[in-house]
Amino acid sequence: MNIDRINKPTREQYEEYILKNQPFIITGVVNNWISFEKWIPSQNIDNDYFLSILDKDVPVREIGIEVGEWLGKTKNINFSLFWKKWREHYFNCKNENNKNIENNNNNNNNNNKEPRYYLASLPIQTYFKELIDDFEIPEIPKEQNKIGNLWIGFKDQITPLHHDWSSGDPGMDGLHAIIIGKKLFKLFDPILNVNCFKRKKEWGHFHQSEFDFDNPDFKEFPEAKNYKMIEIELNQGEMLFIPKLWWHHVKTLEPSISINFWFQHIGSELLKCNLLWCHMEQYLNAVLQMDTTKISNDKFKKIINFLTNDSRHNGDGGDGGDGDIQQYKDDPLKLIQLPKFINSFSNAVNNPIFKNHPKKDQFKFEITEKVNQWIEKNKFKK
Repeated sequence: MNIDRINKPTREQYEEYILKNQPFIITGVVNNWISFEKWIPSQNIDNDYFLSILDKDVPVREIGIEVGEWLGKTKNINFSLFWKKWREHYFNCKNENNKNIENNNNNNNNNNKEPRYYLASLPIQTYFKELIDDFEIPEIPKEQNKIGNLWIGFKDQITPLHHDWSSGDPGMDGLHAIIIGKKLFKLFDPILNVNCFKRKKEWGHFHQSEFDFDNPDFKEFPEAKNYKMIEIELNQGEMLFIPKLWWHHVKTLEPSISINFWFQHIGSELLKCNLLWCHMEQYLNAVLQMDTTKISNDKFKKIINFLTNDSRHNGDGGDGGDGDIQQYKDDPLKLIQLPKFINSFSNAVNNPIFKNHPKKDQFKFEITEKVNQWIEKNKFKK
């Protein structure tokens, strides 16, 4: 499959690809942002824009040896410390004649003992308000007050196989804009790869694949051999539309700065009720099969509290003690039956932009009905 490239797409063109659930590359937009020139590091550190305005602690991902977390262990460091490391790496990579370039590149992967940092998906509204005027939020995310998330990565850093998700919506549409650098996106059409990637069975990680694309084990995951992939090199000044529930794996080919925007769309939400329902079933199955023995009672209390809005951490009128918690741990179907969990599948209807949308009620009814039917079917299996 070839990916279409559209220069300065209209609203109608965005809508067309959203409803088709097909990716495309946007050109002629990002390269006109102020940030496209303003964020380029200055050779003279005294004139560096980021260092002049950003002096605060921020959470970054620490990528070292056996960190045991998806994007690395979270650590708060001063932004200037992170930025100085990144800009040094940036200039080393830019200098193709540097005799130590190979060593510098190797020192920035995960094979060395010194940890490397990845500033990954930090909400700009929360951490970098100073940068908001440097870029233009695309029309649809802007209507939904989605400011965007900042990514600053070293060469060869990886975001493992996943699809976009939020705690209130198991599947989001997204845009990824590269301001500096280049990234390799491996994209997987959810329809062509229905049974290829098993989901992690951990709370908060159901949108991530158990299959490690960088260290593939086809003996453990034989179904992954059948994947159908599209590879895209996304260049500086380009933006990629990643449709709802498309699996993707991302590698930074050059030191990169990018912004991503997630958003909701009733048209693509309706796809969850038919074309993409199989992925909703897989999501539900992963929740049902999660290994609750690996979750502490304290963490499970927080999960139940989130789903019940009950300070006692219990939705059945109990006192929230360990006995009540254990009921949910023994039978995750109880979690799935909680109204807030069921309603997460129709979360888009709560978006103010869709208040008067003619298909809002249709979508909520259809997806809720399908989730309830799945619940009843699995009650019967028990």
